[in-house]
Amino acid sequence: MKCRHVGFVLVFTSFATIAAAQQTRPLLLPLPMPQGTQDEEAACKPDVRRYCAELGDDQLRILSCLQKERTKISKACLKVLEDHGQ
Repeated sequence: MKCRHVGFVLVFTSFATIAAAQQTRPLLLPLPMPQGTQDEEAACKPDVRRYCAELGDDQLRILSCLQKERTKISKACLKVLEDHGQ
C-alpha cells in the first residue's frame, strides 16, 4: 500500500512541476514617464523643436531622439537628461 502512495505522490509532483514550468510570466508594461518640471521642459524645448520636431508628442521617442543627439543639444537640456539618469 505504501508503494502506491509514493507512486501517486511522484506522478502528482511531476504534473505540478510541468504545469508550473509551462506558465508564462505576465507582460510587464512600462511605468508612465514622470513629467519634467516647467524649467526642465523649457530647457529642452528648443532642442526638441530643432532635432525631434517630427516625433510629435511621443515622449519615449523624443527622449530617444535627445539621447541620440546628445552631442548637439544644449548644456541645459543635457543637464536635464543627466539629472534623470539618461
